[in-house]
Amino acid sequence: GPAGTSDGIRIRYAKGGGSGRVEVKTGGVDGTVLSEFYPVHTGGWGNYVEGYIGLDDVEGIHDLTFLAKGSSGVLNLEWFEPSDRSELFPSVLANALYKQSGVRTDTYAITHFDSGDYVTYSNINFGPSGTTKSMTLEYSKGHTKNS
Repeated sequence: GPAGTSDGIRIRYAKGGGSGRVEVKTGGVDGTVLSEFYPVHTGGWGNYVEGYIGLDDVEGIHDLTFLAKGSSGVLNLEWFEPSDRSELFPSVLANALYKQSGVRTDTYAITHFDSGDYVTYSNINFGPSGTTKSMTLEYSKGHTKNS
């Protein structure tokens, strides 16, 4: 479709361990890298969660290649689909992240988020300047130590 029709890819995957990343490419294994996806540990190789891979300026019809990099056991893939996060004020699942370091997730949430860990979410539409005044974050905390 025209540029902007799909700004990303929803992906349903599982990961039981290891590290690594996935390069998303057009033009085959040696083609153009559109994006990279860093899957998080999902609690087991059969515990599938949804993720999101942001894309910029892709239009038309292409063959899409997912290339595992960095280690064995990068992910198990159940499905993927072109997606559009262009709607204003989208709800974003905590585990539908683009990149992370250190966190662990389950089917619905980030379950371990410790000092130095990070998550990055791609293509979040905040609207024109001044449109977004606040964000809502739902969380739970199992203990009260704040150090």
